[in-house]
Amino acid sequence: MAEREPNNHPHFIFQNSAQAESFTSPATGGGGKQIPSRDRETHGGALLGKLQQLTPVLAEAADQQRQAGVEEGIGLQIEFESFPDVELAFESLARERSGIELRNVRQEGNKTFATVFVPDGKLGVFEKLITDYLDDSKDKKSGPAHSKLLNAISEIRAATLQALWTDSPDSMPVADDEHLWWEVWLPTRGDRQGIVNQFRETATGLNFRIVPG
Repeated sequence: MAEREPNNHPHFIFQNSAQAESFTSPATGGGGKQIPSRDRETHGGALLGKLQQLTPVLAEAADQQRQAGVEEGIGLQIEFESFPDVELAFESLARERSGIELRNVRQEGNKTFATVFVPDGKLGVFEKLITDYLDDSKDKKSGPAHSKLLNAISEIRAATLQALWTDSPDSMPVADDEHLWWEVWLPTRGDRQGIVNQFRETATGLNFRIVPG
């Protein structure tokens, strides 16, 4: 076999083409719109009022759950809604030591919606955040306490099924007589087998058909 000739090509040599420019630091951060400041008394008072309206709702939900034989995971799903075009620090809503868990986060248009599970008796955790926000003696250098979280929140309410829906919106059931298959994920903490048995009993009482998973 004949030896291949090497591919020799002339080099490009650039001369006198450099240009000095001032250094610019690259942009950092999430790129979301900066959270605007709010009137402390007006905004904090409004959030506190919305939260206090949930006190009897949580109590009623807990009572119904106990009457149904629920022994663990008693509480209420609560939905937080952001202001338009404002980034919600939804991770700050979770409080593991108090059993408050972030369950779902979804984006609709220019708003963020976060759903958390609040155990019975733990609504006061969020009330404390708001009262600290209203108390100027607890101010930080950046402003009122917890302002990054609270200034982004426009609404607080009891969550509906839609708030927990993670599939595409068009797959949401719209008719009472519509038959659907559901995949149910149960918590693994505590008495797991007891939770499974309790779920089966409740589902059977509602005439749900259960397929072993």
